[in-house]
Amino acid sequence: MTTPAKSRNEPGAFGHDADAFKRGMRRLAAGVSIVTTWDLASAPGRPAPGHPADSAAPSGAARPTGLIATSVSSLSLEPPSLIVCVGHTSRSHDSFAAAQRFAVNVLLHEDAWLAQRFADESFREQRFDDPRWDPRWQIDGNGAPMLKGALAAFDCRLAAHFTYATHSIFVGDVLATRIAAAGNDPLVYLDGRYVRCVQAADRAPEHRPEHRPEHRPEHRPEHRQDRTRRAEAEASSVSASHAGP
Repeated sequence: MTTPAKSRNEPGAFGHDADAFKRGMRRLAAGVSIVTTWDLASAPGRPAPGHPADSAAPSGAARPTGLIATSVSSLSLEPPSLIVCVGHTSRSHDSFAAAQRFAVNVLLHEDAWLAQRFADESFREQRFDDPRWDPRWQIDGNGAPMLKGALAAFDCRLAAHFTYATHSIFVGDVLATRIAAAGNDPLVYLDGRYVRCVQAADRAPEHRPEHRPEHRPEHRPEHRQDRTRRAEAEASSVSASHAGP
């Protein structure tokens, strides 16, 4: 006996554990970003924490660091601000907590290879080898590394830092936004893999049979002269049929 296939709209069983939550969140499609800052601990002669010079670092004084993230969200329009969630176990966590500037670089689908590089610890030393991380693409001399050609890039100043459970929530006031001049194909993460966002306008148009109106003969009003001739012809035909041999 064949088991009937489940309908797409048929609800599954409820899960009450962390694994069910994780599998559910994997269904939440999200844009992919590289969030960057400076590793101030790597800067020679780094000032003591809290010193004004410790608020940011030019590219020559500290090493860049960053991570791949889908946990980026807008927060407020007045002032423009966003949030980034970073796990405490991330090797970049302490750098984000110490530096006062960070950048969010939204990736194009063609940058999936770069996302893989930031997700793989074995490429940690090569993450910023791409020439598009040119320091000249920073908003100013103290900004965090920004990716040339990113779909969008946000230069942020750390405004607040909260801790909840296993993660830190970093609130950034957006100082400047750079939007790509071309390209509108974001990298999307869904169900454990990178996918492409297909817009409705890009899909093939649905085939619909052409509607042809039913042909009806055109009705033309009969002219008075035509009616008279038709009546005379009918009268003549009747007279002929009643005429004797």
